[in-house]
Amino acid sequence: MRSSHVRPLAVLSLVTALALCACSGPSAPSQKATGAGAGATRADSAEPPATSGGARSAVTFRGTSALSAGALRATAERMRQRATAQGLTGVRVDTRAGSVVVTGPAAETDRMRALGSTGRLHFRPVLAMESPDRPQPTDTPQPRQGRAATEGLRVDTTASPSAGVVPTGTGPSGALDDSLQREFAALDCSFRGHRSDSADDGEPQEPVVACAADSNTTARGTRYALAPAALDGTEVSAAKAARDPQTGNWQVQLSFTVKGAAKLADLTGRLAQNQAPQNEFAIVLDGAVLTAPYVSQRLTGGEAVISGTFDRQSAGQLAALVSSGALPAPLKVAEVTTVPAG
Repeated sequence: MRSSHVRPLAVLSLVTALALCACSGPSAPSQKATGAGAGATRADSAEPPATSGGARSAVTFRGTSALSAGALRATAERMRQRATAQGLTGVRVDTRAGSVVVTGPAAETDRMRALGSTGRLHFRPVLAMESPDRPQPTDTPQPRQGRAATEGLRVDTTASPSAGVVPTGTGPSGALDDSLQREFAALDCSFRGHRSDSADDGEPQEPVVACAADSNTTARGTRYALAPAALDGTEVSAAKAARDPQTGNWQVQLSFTVKGAAKLADLTGRLAQNQAPQNEFAIVLDGAVLTAPYVSQRLTGGEAVISGTFDRQSAGQLAALVSSGALPAPLKVAEVTTVPAG
Protein backbone atom coordinates (compact mmCIF):
# COMPACT_ATOMS: atom_id res chain seq x y z
CA MET A 1 0.00 0.00 0.00
CA ARG A 2 1.23 3.44 -0.78
CA SER A 3 0.14 6.93 0.10
CA SER A 4 -1.30 8.89 -2.76
CA HIS A 5 -0.65 11.63 -2.81
CA VAL A 6 -25.90 8.47 -15.43
CA ARG A 7 -30.65 10.31 -20.75
CA PRO A 8 -33.37 10.22 -18.70
CA LEU A 9 -32.71 8.40 -15.51
CA ALA A 10 -30.79 9.93 -12.66
CA VAL A 11 -27.99 12.44 -12.68
CA LEU A 12 -25.53 12.54 -9.86
CA SER A 13 -24.30 16.03 -9.09
CA LEU A 14 -21.03 16.03 -7.25
CA VAL A 15 -20.93 19.54 -5.84
CA THR A 16 -17.71 20.79 -4.41
CA ALA A 17 -15.45 23.80 -4.44
CA LEU A 18 -12.93 22.89 -7.11
CA ALA A 19 -10.84 25.85 -8.13
CA LEU A 20 -8.58 23.76 -10.31
CA CYS A 21 -5.51 25.50 -11.47
CA ALA A 22 -3.19 22.67 -12.39
CA CYS A 23 -5.23 20.12 -14.35
CA SER A 24 -5.24 19.46 -18.05
CA GLY A 25 -6.52 17.30 -20.90
CA PRO A 26 -9.09 17.11 -23.79
CA SER A 27 -12.84 16.82 -23.85
CA ALA A 28 -13.12 17.10 -27.61
CA PRO A 29 -11.81 14.63 -30.19
CA SER A 30 -8.21 15.04 -31.14
CA GLN A 31 -7.61 17.71 -33.76
CA LYS A 32 -4.11 17.27 -35.02
CA ALA A 33 -2.49 20.28 -36.68
CA THR A 34 0.38 19.83 -39.06
CA GLY A 35 3.92 20.98 -38.80
CA ALA A 36 7.03 20.24 -36.77
CA GLY A 37 9.74 22.41 -35.43
CA ALA A 38 13.03 22.54 -37.23
CA GLY A 39 15.42 20.01 -35.81
CA ALA A 40 12.74 18.29 -33.75
CA THR A 41 11.95 14.62 -33.89
CA ARG A 42 8.79 14.34 -35.99
CA ALA A 43 5.99 15.82 -33.91
CA ASP A 44 2.94 17.82 -34.94
CA SER A 45 2.05 20.93 -33.00
CA ALA A 46 -1.18 21.48 -31.13
CA GLU A 47 -1.27 24.99 -32.53
CA PRO A 48 1.07 26.87 -34.88
CA PRO A 49 3.69 28.81 -32.99
CA ALA A 50 2.97 32.43 -32.30
CA THR A 51 4.65 34.68 -34.84
CA SER A 52 5.03 37.68 -32.60
CA GLY A 53 4.17 38.99 -29.20
CA GLY A 54 5.57 38.67 -25.74
CA ALA A 55 7.88 36.32 -23.94
CA ARG A 56 7.92 32.61 -24.81
CA SER A 57 8.48 29.63 -22.56
CA ALA A 58 9.61 26.07 -23.12
CA VAL A 59 8.69 23.33 -20.65
CA THR A 60 10.74 20.16 -21.00
CA PHE A 61 9.28 16.89 -19.65
CA ARG A 62 11.12 13.65 -19.15
CA GLY A 63 9.79 10.27 -18.10
CA THR A 64 10.22 9.22 -14.53
CA SER A 65 11.97 6.26 -16.18
CA ALA A 66 13.40 5.92 -19.68
CA LEU A 67 10.71 6.05 -22.39
CA SER A 68 10.71 4.06 -25.60
CA ALA A 69 10.28 5.99 -28.84
CA GLY A 70 6.70 4.68 -29.12
CA ALA A 71 5.80 5.68 -25.57
CA LEU A 72 7.33 9.10 -26.13
CA ARG A 73 5.28 9.68 -29.29
CA ALA A 74 2.07 8.46 -27.65
CA THR A 75 2.65 10.68 -24.63
CA ALA A 76 3.28 13.73 -26.80
CA GLU A 77 0.13 13.03 -28.81
CA ARG A 78 -1.97 12.79 -25.66
CA MET A 79 -0.58 16.10 -24.44
CA ARG A 80 -1.26 17.60 -27.87
CA GLN A 81 -4.88 16.47 -27.61
CA ARG A 82 -5.17 18.09 -24.21
CA ALA A 83 -3.78 21.37 -25.51
CA THR A 84 -6.22 21.38 -28.44
CA ALA A 85 -9.20 20.63 -26.21
CA GLN A 86 -8.26 23.42 -23.83
CA GLY A 87 -7.94 25.92 -26.66
CA LEU A 88 -4.32 26.68 -25.86
CA THR A 89 -3.26 28.87 -28.77
CA GLY A 90 0.29 29.40 -29.91
CA VAL A 91 1.36 26.22 -28.11
CA ARG A 92 3.16 23.29 -29.69
CA VAL A 93 4.24 19.90 -28.43
CA ASP A 94 7.36 18.25 -29.82
CA THR A 95 9.49 15.22 -29.02
CA ARG A 96 13.15 15.95 -28.84
CA ALA A 97 16.11 13.92 -27.61
CA GLY A 98 14.06 11.58 -25.45
CA SER A 99 11.96 14.42 -24.00
CA VAL A 100 8.64 16.11 -24.66
CA VAL A 101 8.99 19.85 -25.11
CA VAL A 102 6.01 22.20 -24.89
CA THR A 103 6.54 25.73 -26.12
CA GLY A 104 4.19 28.70 -26.05
CA PRO A 105 3.49 32.12 -24.58
CA ALA A 106 5.13 32.64 -21.23
CA ALA A 107 1.75 33.70 -19.84
CA GLU A 108 0.58 30.10 -20.36
CA THR A 109 3.50 28.43 -18.59
CA ASP A 110 1.38 27.02 -15.77
CA ARG A 111 -1.14 25.53 -18.20
CA MET A 112 1.67 24.08 -20.29
CA ARG A 113 3.14 22.44 -17.21
CA ALA A 114 -0.30 20.99 -16.44
CA LEU A 115 -0.36 19.19 -19.80
CA GLY A 116 2.06 16.74 -18.24
CA SER A 117 -0.30 15.69 -15.43
CA THR A 118 -0.54 11.93 -15.47
CA GLY A 119 -4.36 11.97 -15.35
CA ARG A 120 -5.03 8.81 -13.34
CA LEU A 121 -8.65 9.01 -12.19
CA HIS A 122 -10.14 6.63 -9.61
CA PHE A 123 -13.42 6.50 -7.67
CA ARG A 124 -12.65 5.08 -4.23
CA PRO A 125 -14.99 4.47 -1.26
CA VAL A 126 -14.01 6.42 1.85
CA LEU A 127 -13.05 4.31 4.84
CA ALA A 128 -12.01 7.13 7.16
CA MET A 129 -11.30 10.84 7.00
CA GLU A 130 -10.11 13.57 9.28
CA SER A 131 -10.59 17.27 8.71
CA PRO A 132 -8.51 19.86 10.54
CA ASP A 133 -11.72 21.86 11.04
CA ARG A 134 -13.77 18.92 12.32
CA PRO A 135 -11.58 16.46 14.19
CA GLN A 136 -14.56 14.72 15.79
CA PRO A 137 -17.41 12.96 13.97
CA THR A 138 -20.84 14.59 13.93
CA ASP A 139 -24.29 13.38 12.98
CA THR A 140 -24.86 12.37 9.39
CA PRO A 141 -26.82 15.07 7.51
CA GLN A 142 -29.53 14.32 4.98
CA PRO A 143 -28.69 15.23 1.38
CA ARG A 144 -30.68 18.03 -0.19
CA GLN A 145 -33.05 17.18 -3.00
CA GLY A 146 -31.97 19.15 -6.03
CA ARG A 147 -34.27 20.91 -8.43
CA ALA A 148 -35.90 18.95 -11.24
CA ALA A 149 -33.85 18.92 -14.41
CA THR A 150 -35.09 18.25 -17.91
CA GLU A 151 -32.83 15.22 -18.25
CA GLY A 152 -34.30 13.61 -15.14
CA LEU A 153 -33.80 13.60 -11.41
CA ARG A 154 -30.87 15.61 -10.21
CA VAL A 155 -29.50 14.60 -6.83
CA ASP A 156 -27.30 17.08 -5.05
CA THR A 157 -24.71 15.23 -3.02
CA THR A 158 -22.74 18.07 -1.52
CA ALA A 159 -19.80 16.78 0.46
CA SER A 160 -20.96 15.88 3.92
CA PRO A 161 -20.09 18.33 6.70
CA SER A 162 -19.76 15.35 9.00
CA ALA A 163 -16.13 15.04 8.08
CA GLY A 164 -14.96 13.50 11.29
CA VAL A 165 -12.46 10.79 11.75
CA VAL A 166 -13.51 7.18 11.85
CA PRO A 167 -10.18 5.49 12.52
CA THR A 168 -11.68 2.01 12.50
CA GLY A 169 -15.01 0.58 11.43
CA THR A 170 -16.23 -1.40 8.49
CA GLY A 171 -16.48 0.04 5.03
CA PRO A 172 -16.99 -1.54 1.61
CA SER A 173 -13.74 -3.43 1.96
CA GLY A 174 -13.83 -4.05 5.72
CA ALA A 175 -12.08 -2.48 8.68
CA LEU A 176 -8.82 -0.60 8.36
CA ASP A 177 -5.97 -2.95 9.03
CA ASP A 178 -3.10 -1.97 11.27
CA SER A 179 -0.81 -1.00 8.41
CA LEU A 180 -3.35 1.31 6.75
CA GLN A 181 -4.27 2.84 10.09
CA ARG A 182 -0.63 3.63 10.77
CA GLU A 183 -0.27 5.25 7.34
CA PHE A 184 -3.45 7.27 7.96
CA ALA A 185 -2.25 8.47 11.36
CA ALA A 186 1.15 9.44 9.96
CA LEU A 187 -0.11 11.27 6.84
CA ASP A 188 0.52 15.01 7.02
CA CYS A 189 -1.74 17.04 4.69
CA SER A 190 -0.83 20.39 6.14
CA PHE A 191 1.45 21.62 3.37
CA ARG A 192 1.68 21.35 -0.41
CA GLY A 193 4.51 18.86 -0.54
CA HIS A 194 2.40 16.22 1.16
CA ARG A 195 -0.86 16.90 -0.70
CA SER A 196 0.22 15.04 -3.81
CA ASP A 197 2.53 12.11 -4.30
CA SER A 198 4.04 12.38 -7.75
CA ALA A 199 0.76 11.64 -9.55
CA ASP A 200 0.57 8.22 -7.91
CA ASP A 201 -2.26 6.89 -5.79
CA GLY A 202 -1.01 3.37 -5.47
CA GLU A 203 -2.36 0.26 -7.09
CA PRO A 204 -6.10 0.47 -7.89
CA GLN A 205 -6.80 -2.83 -6.15
CA GLU A 206 -5.15 -1.72 -2.92
CA PRO A 207 -6.39 0.68 -0.21
CA VAL A 208 -4.46 3.93 0.12
CA VAL A 209 -4.28 7.10 2.16
CA ALA A 210 -4.54 10.47 0.44
CA CYS A 211 -4.85 14.21 0.99
CA ALA A 212 -7.42 16.61 -0.41
CA ALA A 213 -6.19 18.35 -3.56
CA ASP A 214 -5.01 21.93 -3.32
CA SER A 215 -7.93 22.77 -5.61
CA ASN A 216 -10.43 21.32 -3.11
CA THR A 217 -10.69 24.53 -1.12
CA THR A 218 -13.49 23.25 1.13
CA ALA A 219 -11.48 20.26 2.32
CA ARG A 220 -7.87 21.40 2.11
CA GLY A 221 -5.79 19.69 4.75
CA THR A 222 -8.21 16.77 5.06
CA ARG A 223 -6.73 13.29 5.03
CA TYR A 224 -8.46 10.14 3.85
CA ALA A 225 -8.15 6.39 4.10
CA LEU A 226 -9.62 4.96 0.91
CA ALA A 227 -10.74 1.50 -0.21
CA PRO A 228 -9.66 -0.10 -3.49
CA ALA A 229 -10.94 1.70 -6.60
CA ALA A 230 -14.52 0.85 -7.59
CA LEU A 231 -14.14 2.35 -11.09
CA ASP A 232 -11.65 4.48 -12.94
CA GLY A 233 -11.22 7.01 -15.71
CA THR A 234 -11.39 4.40 -18.46
CA GLU A 235 -15.07 3.93 -17.55
CA VAL A 236 -15.87 7.59 -18.21
CA SER A 237 -16.82 7.80 -21.89
CA ALA A 238 -16.80 11.59 -22.18
CA ALA A 239 -16.32 14.76 -20.19
CA LYS A 240 -17.03 18.32 -21.18
CA ALA A 241 -17.07 21.75 -19.63
CA ALA A 242 -20.42 23.55 -19.88
CA ARG A 243 -22.45 26.21 -18.14
CA ASP A 244 -25.30 25.15 -15.92
CA PRO A 245 -28.34 26.39 -17.92
CA GLN A 246 -30.08 27.48 -14.72
CA THR A 247 -27.27 29.10 -12.74
CA GLY A 248 -24.81 29.99 -15.48
CA ASN A 249 -21.96 28.50 -13.45
CA TRP A 250 -19.30 26.38 -15.09
CA GLN A 251 -19.37 22.64 -14.43
CA VAL A 252 -17.91 19.41 -15.78
CA GLN A 253 -20.39 16.91 -17.22
CA LEU A 254 -19.34 13.26 -17.18
CA SER A 255 -20.83 10.44 -19.24
CA PHE A 256 -20.04 6.89 -18.19
CA THR A 257 -19.75 3.78 -20.28
CA VAL A 258 -22.43 1.11 -19.80
CA LYS A 259 -20.01 -0.78 -17.58
CA GLY A 260 -19.07 2.36 -15.66
CA ALA A 261 -22.72 3.34 -15.08
CA ALA A 262 -23.45 -0.11 -13.68
CA LYS A 263 -20.46 0.12 -11.36
CA LEU A 264 -21.50 3.58 -10.17
CA ALA A 265 -25.01 2.32 -9.40
CA ASP A 266 -23.59 -0.62 -7.47
CA LEU A 267 -21.13 1.57 -5.58
CA THR A 268 -23.71 4.17 -4.52
CA GLY A 269 -26.21 1.48 -3.60
CA ARG A 270 -23.72 -0.04 -1.18
CA LEU A 271 -22.47 3.24 0.25
CA ALA A 272 -26.00 4.58 0.86
CA GLN A 273 -26.41 1.96 3.57
CA ASN A 274 -23.41 3.21 5.56
CA GLN A 275 -22.88 5.94 8.14
CA ALA A 276 -20.64 8.94 7.49
CA PRO A 277 -17.98 9.07 6.31
CA GLN A 278 -18.34 5.58 4.85
CA ASN A 279 -21.33 6.73 2.77
CA GLU A 280 -18.90 8.83 0.72
CA PHE A 281 -16.65 8.10 -2.21
CA ALA A 282 -13.60 10.01 -3.24
CA ILE A 283 -12.82 11.12 -6.78
CA VAL A 284 -9.05 10.83 -6.83
CA LEU A 285 -7.03 12.49 -9.58
CA ASP A 286 -3.31 11.87 -9.69
CA GLY A 287 -3.22 10.83 -6.07
CA ALA A 288 -5.20 13.76 -4.59
CA VAL A 289 -8.88 13.84 -3.59
CA LEU A 290 -10.80 16.34 -5.74
CA THR A 291 -14.04 15.76 -3.85
CA ALA A 292 -15.70 13.16 -1.64
CA PRO A 293 -19.50 13.46 -2.01
CA TYR A 294 -21.87 11.40 0.07
CA VAL A 295 -24.93 9.51 -1.15
CA SER A 296 -28.18 8.32 0.43
CA GLN A 297 -29.60 6.26 -2.42
CA ARG A 298 -28.57 4.06 -5.32
CA LEU A 299 -27.95 6.21 -8.36
CA THR A 300 -28.67 4.72 -11.74
CA GLY A 301 -28.03 6.12 -15.18
CA GLY A 302 -24.96 7.15 -17.09
CA GLU A 303 -24.13 10.78 -16.30
CA ALA A 304 -22.73 12.88 -13.49
CA VAL A 305 -22.02 16.56 -12.97
CA ILE A 306 -19.16 18.04 -10.99
CA SER A 307 -19.86 21.67 -10.13
CA GLY A 308 -18.43 24.23 -7.78
CA THR A 309 -16.11 27.22 -8.07
CA PHE A 310 -15.06 26.52 -11.65
CA ASP A 311 -14.31 29.18 -14.18
CA ARG A 312 -14.18 28.41 -17.91
CA GLN A 313 -10.49 27.58 -17.87
CA SER A 314 -10.44 25.31 -14.84
CA ALA A 315 -13.57 23.42 -15.97
CA GLY A 316 -12.01 22.94 -19.38
CA GLN A 317 -8.79 21.71 -17.88
CA LEU A 318 -10.47 19.04 -15.79
CA ALA A 319 -12.79 17.93 -18.61
CA ALA A 320 -9.88 17.66 -21.01
CA LEU A 321 -7.82 15.70 -18.53
CA VAL A 322 -10.60 13.20 -17.84
CA SER A 323 -11.48 12.81 -21.53
CA SER A 324 -7.92 12.23 -22.64
CA GLY A 325 -7.25 9.61 -20.04
CA ALA A 326 -3.98 9.00 -18.33
CA LEU A 327 -0.72 9.61 -20.10
CA PRO A 328 0.98 6.43 -21.35
CA ALA A 329 3.89 7.20 -19.06
CA PRO A 330 4.33 9.48 -16.03
CA LEU A 331 6.40 12.60 -16.59
CA LYS A 332 8.34 15.08 -14.55
CA VAL A 333 9.26 18.65 -15.42
CA ALA A 334 12.95 18.68 -16.15
CA GLU A 335 13.38 22.30 -17.18
CA VAL A 336 11.47 25.51 -17.79
CA THR A 337 13.10 28.24 -19.84
CA THR A 338 11.75 31.65 -20.80
CA VAL A 339 12.88 33.90 -23.62
CA PRO A 340 11.94 37.54 -23.06
CA ALA A 341 10.08 39.44 -25.75
CA GLY A 342 12.55 40.87 -28.19
